[in-house]
Amino acid sequence: MAEHGEGQPDLAAFGVMVEAEEARRLGRDTHTTWAAAAEGWRIAGWPYREAYARLREAAAAIRAGQRERATRALTACRHLAAGLGAIPMLAMAERLGLPADSAETTR
Repeated sequence: MAEHGEGQPDLAAFGVMVEAEEARRLGRDTHTTWAAAAEGWRIAGWPYREAYARLREAAAAIRAGQRERATRALTACRHLAAGLGAIPMLAMAERLGLPADSAETTR
């Protein structure tokens, strides 16, 4: 993330997000790509964007067959989205088809 706006967490997070979205457009995004984006948004203090990146991280982990990682990312997404009252984000999380984690934890 250092190559994107060193010392400016918002700018750094946007840079990582652009890379993640481009990788998704090309069909090459991974859970690691989205985890980096989520961490950037966490550091920048943008919980909605962090939740979105966690949602994409979960989807990529599902595609890679990494159910445990997907569950962790989706739990973080749901926790953030619920705290924000982001009903559409919660609906997108439900469509991924993983059950809610009973241990309301975040990363």
